[in-house]
Amino acid sequence: MNSSRTALIAGVILLVLFAGLYLFTLDNGLRPGELEGGDLITHQYAQVQGRFSNAPGYPLYTMGGWLWFRAGKLLFGPDANPVSILSSYSTLWALISLALLYALCLNATGRVRWPIAFLATAFFGLTYFFWYYAVTTEQYTSS
Repeated sequence: MNSSRTALIAGVILLVLFAGLYLFTLDNGLRPGELEGGDLITHQYAQVQGRFSNAPGYPLYTMGGWLWFRAGKLLFGPDANPVSILSSYSTLWALISLALLYALCLNATGRVRWPIAFLATAFFGLTYFFWYYAVTTEQYTSS
């Protein structure tokens, strides 16, 4: 098997593993402190209501979250956990970010050294802050 094909298969495996990990640990509820305000609750309300989260803010991300929320409610039914649906939007962006990081690491190390790209991406995907933003309704995962 050539190194490009091996690198591609390794990347797909990496993304599938992270998709499983993030979906298994997906945020599914609010904690009392989050109801006091801040970005997390602001984005949850904005995405559900289809309004901008803040004036200069993240209009495309928030409107995408609104579409994602509506599609999720249609797909999973009206009784589906709304926080999980919103949080899974961050998971989508996290997986896109990890795929891009893997591709950049492959390019930097050469396709023959795909294990280095694999490990670097896996390390980044397991860091606390990236993992947190990948499983909660925050806009920072896409950044």
